[in-house]
Amino acid sequence: MQNIKNIKKILLLFFMVTFPLTLPFACSTTVNHGIIIKPNDISAIKLNLTRREDVRTIIGEPSFIWQEKWYYISTIVKQQAFFTPKIIKHDAYAISFQGDVVSVIEHFDEKDIKHQKIKIQKIKVEKPNLYGLFE
Repeated sequence: MQNIKNIKKILLLFFMVTFPLTLPFACSTTVNHGIIIKPNDISAIKLNLTRREDVRTIIGEPSFIWQEKWYYISTIVKQQAFFTPKIIKHDAYAISFQGDVVSVIEHFDEKDIKHQKIKIQKIKVEKPNLYGLFE
């Protein structure tokens, strides 16, 4: 009977030690945000030949349009258990048009952001005063 109690204690101790070590690996998910563009899709777009509607057919709707450029932005994030999510990959494509035809395709990734080819700006947004609504 004493042996069974000792075995239970050893097993309990084993699980208490190993469970926290296996948790990050057992409970991880990868989440895609935005439009993930495959290299085959972008290579299908030919400069001075591909039209706007063809770009929509190949890649889909852009994340946003600004000054006649279509921007496709994507992020792949890995979440492990209770840890802070980790960004695996950033990608951004800017497609410019001359008339109705693709004229320039620019690709930006996390290296461009680190080397400040793309500047990240913080926009200060004032919070509205909601206290007046509840008086």
